[in-house]
Amino acid sequence: MNDNKLTIDAKQAANYIGISYWSILEMCKRGEIPYIPVGSRKLFRMESLTAWLASRETGVTKII
Repeated sequence: MNDNKLTIDAKQAANYIGISYWSILEMCKRGEIPYIPVGSRKLFRMESLTAWLASRETGVTKII
């Protein structure tokens, strides 16, 4: 992925977060992930995806 891009398409977004293309489309339909509708396409801001991933992180990391 090009680091200079502000938005990526659904295939790239799915790859970025490690899920299937169809899963990301279903998540969009259910309103579970932030996206920008452009006609029939869905675009994703890298910044929003990164923040969304961080907000979904669970568990506690203990540094010894």
